[in-house]
Amino acid sequence: MVTTLKTFYRDDGLARVKIHEFEISGVPYFTFHEETWYEFEHPLGHTDSYWGPSLDRLGGGYYESAEAAEADCLASVPWLRDINSN
Repeated sequence: MVTTLKTFYRDDGLARVKIHEFEISGVPYFTFHEETWYEFEHPLGHTDSYWGPSLDRLGGGYYESAEAAEADCLASVPWLRDINSN
């Protein structure tokens, strides 16, 4: 099972980064990934929208703590670096 611990949203609301906790063989690990909000006109005339992987595929590896995952996340995602440098 994957648990979302924290979510950061870009100022325009069209991108987000989630920090997750999960287990492998009973050992907790942490990671992060960026998602983008997609909208498109469906051929049947309505608009579909969903969160999906960002085109940059930004995400982390496996970390031993939520703090380590968040620190790498803040250093790796350009729009989060910009927010945190202010």
